[in-house]
Amino acid sequence: MQANLRKRALKDALWLIVAGVMFWVASYQLDLFDRLVAFVENHESWELDEIILAALSAGTMGFIYAARRYSDLKVETARREAAEQEARWNADRDSLTGLFNRRYLEDYLANVPEDRRLSVMMVDLNGFKKINDLRGHSIGDRILCAIADRIRSVRPDIIATRYGGDEFIVLLPGEDPTGAGVVATDMLDALDAPILIDGEEYRIGAAIGLASMPHHSTEASRLVHKADLAMYQAKRREESSFEVFHPWFLTDVEEAASSEQQLRDAIRDETIQPYYQPLVELENGRIVGCEALARWFREDGTQVPPSTFIPLAEKLGLIDELFESLLRRACMDAKEWDERVTLSFNLSASQLDDVALPYRVASILSETGFLPSRLELELTESTFVQNAEVALDTIVQLKALGVRIALDDFGTGYSSLSQLARLKIDRVKIDRSFVMQCMADERSMSVLQAIVALSQTLKLATTAEGIEQNDQYLELQRAGCDLGQGFLFSRALSPSDFQDWLNRMAVPDEKNMLRAAV
Repeated sequence: MQANLRKRALKDALWLIVAGVMFWVASYQLDLFDRLVAFVENHESWELDEIILAALSAGTMGFIYAARRYSDLKVETARREAAEQEARWNADRDSLTGLFNRRYLEDYLANVPEDRRLSVMMVDLNGFKKINDLRGHSIGDRILCAIADRIRSVRPDIIATRYGGDEFIVLLPGEDPTGAGVVATDMLDALDAPILIDGEEYRIGAAIGLASMPHHSTEASRLVHKADLAMYQAKRREESSFEVFHPWFLTDVEEAASSEQQLRDAIRDETIQPYYQPLVELENGRIVGCEALARWFREDGTQVPPSTFIPLAEKLGLIDELFESLLRRACMDAKEWDERVTLSFNLSASQLDDVALPYRVASILSETGFLPSRLELELTESTFVQNAEVALDTIVQLKALGVRIALDDFGTGYSSLSQLARLKIDRVKIDRSFVMQCMADERSMSVLQAIVALSQTLKLATTAEGIEQNDQYLELQRAGCDLGQGFLFSRALSPSDFQDWLNRMAVPDEKNMLRAAV
């Protein structure tokens, strides 16, 4: 716009100069000045000289005014040009790091010729989200700025962009996969070095994926997707690394995408349902509760094991949505049972990082009207070891709601007795491996008895998992274990089947195998 204004002003000036020159030539040829003087002298009474003088004065003032306005126009034009340049800079830059943004990247790739040599690197940071959540966005933003500076410092001719969150894309014009691999190695070295902020060191590694044209695609816009696929391959390794795109990555992604979409659909359609495995009081065979277990049956009748879809839900960030859906339905089911029947529900390790977990549980209990005292949440032993302080805080808030806490799979992790003493839990669940081996292995039986004795000393209730045989039941009963669950009593049942089972087993007797003869 400013350029058009300048062109129009220059055109007007040229026309005025031409007109002025033509007027002067005509005046000279026709001797207009002398004629004008003679005319003024012959008509003195008209006072034409004063009028001409006034006109000349007005013209002079007008010229001065125009000159000043022209000066102002130059200043305003310069200001607008600076504002336009700043606007263009802001439109193409990430406001936090100063790197190019996604808009600039897309425009750049859209204009790359097919015969141009270009390599694209997708850089994804390792462990950034955890630091950002624990230390806050202020520290996270400073880490991102430090990362951006290190990326820029690797080579002066790279085009670095912040793609979003903790992902960056680096363009290497003129580089083939070999040359890009050298740059990727240098970049990993730069990003692996600790970042010092306020006297504290933060280590942020990275996974880098590479794709080049024309080696992997003749379209620059498709390089980002292929670099992204390569990055996810590199992400599978624990240490920082880079990976160059290979066509078989597409097959892996198609299969993973299909599984991911099926899981999203299953959560949305509530195809994944809670099933209930009974908890039995070993001393008298009374049914006192159940554990809710997630079960996913496809339309064709095949079952997807929890060991497959639970980790996938955690990876996709769907675990909270799945947890809320299952817990809500389990509370609604259990509300219809005898109030003496409790509900046990598992929490995944990743959920302890969510500070809103107690609020989610409180909201579901309020919505369903389920008594908090009937709900027992189970956390694994390894969860406590890895996130001890976070777990302690979460337990305190959950117990404030009236919810009980159980330590699941006890004996398979690495928690010390001191940790067990300080954890505010209500129950210890003995891992099925000890129950399965207790009859054949004297050492396993000794460990099982020691766990029960320790729990009694700490005034903790105990539950034994995986009881499948009557002699196991008898040994656990003699050892003083409080509750048991396993196939000896029942497999996990659908809500309607569990209700029927409750009705049949309401009164324990010799026939229903819930009380063994001593």
